[in-house]
Amino acid sequence: MKIQSFVAGAALALAATTPAFAEGLQPVIGMSLTGGGKTLLKVEMEGGGTQTVSSGGLVHLFGGVEYRAPQSPISFQVT
Repeated sequence: MKIQSFVAGAALALAATTPAFAEGLQPVIGMSLTGGGKTLLKVEMEGGGTQTVSSGGLVHLFGGVEYRAPQSPISFQVT
């Protein structure tokens, strides 16, 4: 999660220092529902319980930035 925060922060810092770049920059936030997934790992805890780590889940939240150059049909997202 720290890499994503760094990339998003770097993009926003670049946008703040370059007005022309900031013109095509927009925030992106989203949510998706996921299902399925498999149990990747079962860990036995010291107190006698177990904890599982699985792929997939119910909710995926994300945020980042999108850059679209003026008059361009292509955009780039960092989430």
